[in-house]
Amino acid sequence: MRVSLAHNLRLTAGGHTGGVQVLLLEDEPRLGRAVEGALKAQGYGVRWAKGLEEARDAFLELEPDLMVLDVRLPEDPDGGFRFAQEVRQAGYKGPILFLTARDTLEDRVFGLDLGGDDYLVKPFHLEELLARVRALFRRQAEATGARLRLGDLEADLAGRAVYHRGRRVDLYLK
Repeated sequence: MRVSLAHNLRLTAGGHTGGVQVLLLEDEPRLGRAVEGALKAQGYGVRWAKGLEEARDAFLELEPDLMVLDVRLPEDPDGGFRFAQEVRQAGYKGPILFLTARDTLEDRVFGLDLGGDDYLVKPFHLEELLARVRALFRRQAEATGARLRLGDLEADLAGRAVYHRGRRVDLYLK
């Protein structure tokens, strides 16, 4: 008997340690390697799943900060959409970027209404994909009021302010 993603998500909740983790669902080997390499070159940890079952397992193990999902998979032409729906129903709050050749207006609207945060049509440039990933994380940080800390420095991303030992630091353009 298969236990639901929602049940497993509750069992594994608690977060991961380490850097930003991306779950990539892409069945095409050449594109998967290119996207994986580009994301890793930017410092992201990447788990590349080539099918739905592998993606489900990776989701439970990884607890990703971002998911990049191909929609059309060999085992299911709507597989990426179905997987996104499953993880949203399980309580996943992170950003989802659909990466697909399905370019109709109906598909794009459906993907975004389903819970996707962005939709990039193939073919695309890796630079655009990386810019969209950065934008998704920036919007997420602003929405949650995230603060980054490094030693005595703290950056309030939503408030666009920097603090040193609790005191605001005024930054100026030169």
